[in-house]
Amino acid sequence: MTWALEVGLDAEQLKTYEVLLNPMVEKYPAATIVCQYDLGRFDGPSVLDALLSHPLVQIPLGRVPGFYGLEK
Repeated sequence: MTWALEVGLDAEQLKTYEVLLNPMVEKYPAATIVCQYDLGRFDGPSVLDALLSHPLVQIPLGRVPGFYGLEK
């Protein structure tokens, strides 16, 4: 996801991008979309926003609920 930093997306634009991926995942359930965040380049709130924006997320421990819809 470092491309987002290079093109100058702010935190709100990045969050919107993440939310807009959800319909694509629903439309193409066989596809896997991976948004990799370099924790050395992104702050905690940005990564948390990404986690909150998806129904499911993959973390080192496995696939877990992304708490989509809790933050409005």
